[in-house]
Amino acid sequence: MKIQCHCGAKYAIDVTPEMARDPVRFVCPSCNVDLSGPINDLVRQELGLTTPVPAGPAPVAPAPPTARVRIPTPSQSQPAASSAPTAPARLSLSKSASTATHGTPVETPPQPGEDSDEPQPCPKHKGELTVERCYVCRKPICPKCMELFGFVCSPLCKARAESTGINVPVFHGQKSVREAKQWRKTGLIGTAIAAAVVLFLGGWIWWAWYGSVLHSVFNVRYPDVAYAGKSYLTGKNQIVFVHGGLLARYNLGSNKAVWTNEVITAQQIAEEVDRQKKRYVESLNNAIRHGSDFRPQVPRDDEIEKDVEQEMEDGLQLFVQDQNIWVARNGKLTRYDWDTGKPGQEIALPSVYAQPTLEGSDLLFTDENGFGQHIITHVSLASGETHTEEVGEPKNSATLALIKRSGAAVSRNKQGTNNAAGLPTNPGDDSNAPLDPNKVAQDAQNLPYAAKIALPATLSNARHQQQIMNEIKEDEGEGQPRAAAAAKNGLDTSDLFDRTFVSSKYGYIEWSSKVLERKMVAHQAMKDKPARSALESNPSVTNTAAIANEILNDMQRDRGGGTVTEDESRYQVTVHQPGNKDVQDWVGEVIGPPSVIPQKTVTVVTGGKMLVVLDKSNKKLWQADLTYNVRNGSGLDDSDPAETSLGAGPCVEHGDTLYVFDQAALTAFDLSNGNVRWRVPTIGIVGLFFDDQGTVYVNSTTADLESLKFSRQIDITKKINSSVLRIDCKTGNVLWNVQPGGFISHVDGKFVFCFASHQAPDLDPDSLTTLPGMLNSAMAIRRLDPKSGKTVWDYSEQRCPLSVRFNGNIVELVFRKEVEVLKFLTL
Repeated sequence: MKIQCHCGAKYAIDVTPEMARDPVRFVCPSCNVDLSGPINDLVRQELGLTTPVPAGPAPVAPAPPTARVRIPTPSQSQPAASSAPTAPARLSLSKSASTATHGTPVETPPQPGEDSDEPQPCPKHKGELTVERCYVCRKPICPKCMELFGFVCSPLCKARAESTGINVPVFHGQKSVREAKQWRKTGLIGTAIAAAVVLFLGGWIWWAWYGSVLHSVFNVRYPDVAYAGKSYLTGKNQIVFVHGGLLARYNLGSNKAVWTNEVITAQQIAEEVDRQKKRYVESLNNAIRHGSDFRPQVPRDDEIEKDVEQEMEDGLQLFVQDQNIWVARNGKLTRYDWDTGKPGQEIALPSVYAQPTLEGSDLLFTDENGFGQHIITHVSLASGETHTEEVGEPKNSATLALIKRSGAAVSRNKQGTNNAAGLPTNPGDDSNAPLDPNKVAQDAQNLPYAAKIALPATLSNARHQQQIMNEIKEDEGEGQPRAAAAAKNGLDTSDLFDRTFVSSKYGYIEWSSKVLERKMVAHQAMKDKPARSALESNPSVTNTAAIANEILNDMQRDRGGGTVTEDESRYQVTVHQPGNKDVQDWVGEVIGPPSVIPQKTVTVVTGGKMLVVLDKSNKKLWQADLTYNVRNGSGLDDSDPAETSLGAGPCVEHGDTLYVFDQAALTAFDLSNGNVRWRVPTIGIVGLFFDDQGTVYVNSTTADLESLKFSRQIDITKKINSSVLRIDCKTGNVLWNVQPGGFISHVDGKFVFCFASHQAPDLDPDSLTTLPGMLNSAMAIRRLDPKSGKTVWDYSEQRCPLSVRFNGNIVELVFRKEVEVLKFLTL
């Protein structure tokens, strides 16, 4: 007799008559289900014994509800044993498709109907028909069974297949397979997301800390100090530079020179040192021979050598355009070969002092001949061709003498004018020079804490020493007024006039001025002394600044800085077009010191608070009056837009508008009729930059009207910072106003840079210095966002460059011991 457990295990039973008397007890070794009851019932049926069947379904041994016992048909049973009880009852079992009791595989032959392909109702899932058979026990399974176990009917068959090596294919509709696939897909997606996040964070960190900020892409360091230098990026990643007396060409991708050429050799320096030393010795010998009390001191050789190197290196001027390299030196212009760096064509210049300007691809050198004419030498950088033109008409000898005499008087007058000084802590400072309040405050704020505490005592000592020196000068007769000295020399300064030649990219203009009525007006530039002196209170840390301010302001009054003298004289101005004989001269009057500023379509004549605009034929278009004097702007370097500056001004023609800034405001005039379009008040404008978005950047300060009214008042605690405004050219609306710590020095499309550098005098070139106003560094470059004015990044170094050039997102720097190229990436 054969039976099948609900777990799928099949067994063969040898039935004996003794089993009717002694019931069999059997527990399935595979699933530990007790099958004793069903087996004994089957045994009785096999022996032909009647078994009382209770009402309802037959009881089943404690098997799960899904457990079943397959009862083979009589035709499938073993032949009945002999009815004679000759031997004790015996139960013989064999497993089908499994391992027998002794570990020997026993294959149970399939029963009729078991291999039938006809669907059968699944005993585990009602309403489902079987579609496959278990690969281990051949039990029919439905789709839901396959979702749980695949091509096996239970975990037991799966374990048997793995242990016996039965190859069971993977059913892709199995739940575990689908879940594993889903988890693999989720894992891949998660890995991809994690990789993308890591890549993004890595890219952002690289972009934020390296790519989008200035970083070095080229640098060459030299052991010797240079006193001058300049560089040009040209071609495909090529840089040509002069460092000291060395001319070199490099590829930015390599620190190995393509070629180098010593423009200034050691032998040339030694010869010049010997020549100057002989001159010093000769001057000393002459003083000894003539018994002079003043005997010049002969400097040491190293001092002479340093001065010679600096003078020779300062005289070098480099010009590069495409593959054309030119160096101006000692009154001649030399061309150097692009491939080898060897000198070639030489062009003689008008004089050693001729100043060059770059117009397109031509170099222009301006000089004056002995007849009062200006000689313009044009040199083509590409071909090397030259031609000269004489501008103006020759003057007669009397006019030349008067011009020369006037120039000498003006020169002496300028030499006698002292520039405003800073913090007077040294007794040797010129006591006749008024103090610059801003410079004094800046110097005082940069002092160490101990020096700030001792500042009142230091200033008192310096003031006392200067009073003694002034008394000595008065006793020696050195304090006579300059006007009296000029009268003694036979010069009538009221009749003097200046003759000025202006060469710009808009053409040549010659103008002169003459004083018609001299009028000098003095204005009070300082506040009254306080009613109670700060010195009356006991000096302490809390009132150190007040005591220092009082001493400094007293010194300012002693130096004549209490008042400011304003020139309100009447001047006659003559504007001449030397290149066009058909144009008549314009002659007019202005109040205040005049100046003439050529523009693209007009010529602007300024004088104090007056503004006169002429067209190119010297016809007056319109005149305007300002509230304050026109400022003296720095002006742009027209010859090289890559160089840094503080901006254009004080008068700039841009589009159909003329922009003019005075001491307290920027005004936009209609170029055709002089109508005021808008005016923006701001104190201390120094220059303007225009972009291609219809806006203007204004370099100004945070000063107030009181600073303008009391311009000589000193307050070491007051800070006046640089301020940058971006203004809409059409409406005059201020788009933003920021204090970036420095002035804008270069604008190129979306690139807006602030640059500042400071080298303390008489210090080693690589020594650490402090740059007031920007960063604690000697050089600082700051990029601003054009939309908001916020700082995009800062770059600083503890050394000062000899030359700085901006070229889009590239910055060229020439230091005293190194040439460096910085670059940043941009979107």
